[in-house]
Formats: sequence, C-alpha cells, structure tokens
Amino acid sequence: MKNRFFWIQLLRLLVMVVAVVAILYALEYMPASPWMWVSVGVLLIGFMMMLFAFRIAQRRNDRGADSRRRKTGKR
Repeated sequence: MKNRFFWIQLLRLLVMVVAVVAILYALEYMPASPWMWVSVGVLLIGFMMMLFAFRIAQRRNDRGADSRRRKTGKR
C-alpha cells in the first residue's frame, strides 16, 4: 500500500510539473489569440485540480497513519 501511494504521488507531481511547463510554453510561444487563453485556462484548471487531489491524498494517508497509531497505542 505504501509503495503504491508513493508511485501515485510521484506521478501526480510529474504531471503538475508538465502542466506548469505547458502553461509557460503556451504563454511564451503561442500567438496571442482567444484559443491560446482557453488552452492556458484549461491547463491552469487542470493544474489546480491535480494540486487539490495531491493534498487530499496526503490528508487521507495521514489520517490512515493516525488511526493505525491509535490502534497500536504507539505515538
């Protein structure tokens, strides 16, 4: 379980980095048109959703660790 969680988080982090690079590329090299702004908006929304999913997964993992610690009586 722990190993799978690590790989999923690593994949999410990689996708977020690619999204930031794509946004910077679009702003720098695409001609300024309404479609460019739509594509940048879609990339920004996707990036925010990935960041939100990353944080939810971290919280879920932290809660699971806390409940396991309480069951075993360790701190």
